[in-house]
Amino acid sequence: MHGPDSAALADAYIRKWTTQKILLSHAESIIDESNEEINQKLQDYKESLLIHTFKEHYVREKLDTMISEKEIQDFYDKNIKSFELRENIFKGSFIKIPKDAPKIDKIKALLASNNEKDKTELRLLCLRLASFYIVEDSLWHNFDETIKNTPFDEISGKRQFLEKTVLGERADDSNLYLIKIKDYKSSEQISPYEFARNQIRETLLNQRKINLIKSLEENLYKQAKENNEIKIK
Repeated sequence: MHGPDSAALADAYIRKWTTQKILLSHAESIIDESNEEINQKLQDYKESLLIHTFKEHYVREKLDTMISEKEIQDFYDKNIKSFELRENIFKGSFIKIPKDAPKIDKIKALLASNNEKDKTELRLLCLRLASFYIVEDSLWHNFDETIKNTPFDEISGKRQFLEKTVLGERADDSNLYLIKIKDYKSSEQISPYEFARNQIRETLLNQRKINLIKSLEENLYKQAKENNEIKIK
């Protein structure tokens, strides 16, 4: 960042820092630093911060992050009804390209093709010419997020569009938008396993973290009790 933007950012930082120092100075002149309530809050915050930092360190050291495909698949199968989609998703391609870009007709022809060689050529052309593109048509993509702020977003019946469209085209003043739909799932349908996979992995990892911390707390408590270290003031 250079020029006016950089100067404005620096000015904003200096203003915020100066204001904080002025407020602190006034607070210290009015409020007694030995105030019991403030000291207790500071102590509580310090203890919470230390405990939180200790737990994070423990999790980093002990957490097994290897989650097998079978674990993920089993979780999906057992909880399949909870994987109802909140958005429309699709397999296919999406390209945003300037209207004045060269080889647009070539890109359209390659997009319509299912030949692997053509897909490779399309990817290379998009890399050079497109403002944004998705050509990994074997993966599921969030349809609503993909078309956001494009003319496709103005479509009223998105589910019907997905159902009936193989190749779609829209334009605004500056850009051409091309879409190819190979497969789709609409909101409220069950998410495909591939689309839910990363979410499930994060859920399983988080559950491991929770169990690890719970086990740590129980073991420390048991150890302290056995050693007569528990004292209630």
